Amino acid sequence: MASPSVELYPPRAGFWRKMWRPVYYAFKREVGWETKDMVPPEIRGSLLLLICFLIPVLPVFRMGLWRSASVFSGGYIFCVTGFLCFIGEPVGTAFLMGALMVHGMGFLLYFREWNQKRLIQEKKPCENVRLKSRLAAGLLVMVMLGIVYWLAFEGLQYRWFFPLRTADGIQVIRAQKSLARLRHGEWVVFKIHQSRFAQVQIHGGLGMDRVLALPGDRVEFHGDVFAVNGNASPALTDMPREGRLIVPPDRCLVWPEQSLRIRNRFVGEQVIGIALMEIALVPESRLIGVPYPTWFGRVQKQ
Repeated sequence: MASPSVELYPPRAGFWRKMWRPVYYAFKREVGWETKDMVPPEIRGSLLLLICFLIPVLPVFRMGLWRSASVFSGGYIFCVTGFLCFIGEPVGTAFLMGALMVHGMGFLLYFREWNQKRLIQEKKPCENVRLKSRLAAGLLVMVMLGIVYWLAFEGLQYRWFFPLRTADGIQVIRAQKSLARLRHGEWVVFKIHQSRFAQVQIHGGLGMDRVLALPGDRVEFHGDVFAVNGNASPALTDMPREGRLIVPPDRCLVWPEQSLRIRNRFVGEQVIGIALMEIALVPESRLIGVPYPTWFGRVQKQ
């Protein structure tokens, strides 16, 4: 009579488990999940739930669903990459919504398991949740994640990069607020404060034009031309017909030819030129950034 086979060793880990377990447990050690005594039990569960809510795909790893975690990770990376490629456009918004859905679905799966374990520990009956309650919970999670993402984007805006809609389409701007890193002829984004000079009303917003002169440069205006350190160029729209100046140490000259449009032509050219000169001498505090030369293969303004 043949003896039944006995497995002396547990089954070996599959491909997905081998790929993700080292990264997952390294993260656990960094966060402190391996040392349960550091955090009281009543706080530890809520803290883990908050961390899983903030970090996408992490809840799926916590559940031990390694293959599903790979699918969620791939979907999330795909959506985030699509959002960055088409940032500022409707397609980019659709990719962002996809990333939110992947993030929210992973958390809802984990929350369901976490809630069942909590009820078992408290010796309470596990009742089936109605469809309306599930939909309400999913909607609430999506709204909360949307607020988190919006706060993150607002914090990164003007500090890292952001999209700017121009006449030539969406331009992705890299934050740069230093005059020392600017070059002649480089496109730059700057703030325009709302102001009024005589009969000229200037509306506030963002402008994007080329850098004509840097601190210490000598600028001269002669009719249809202007010269920077002796290098003459054709005069831009509404430039002064005559005059000269030396750019102050904390400013650069950026003539707002593309950024502003004059609607009322009943004002004299000299008055318009003086008003625009107040905007054109941009202080370092009003600098925002410069466009990337390329963005995911798309050539931008240079």
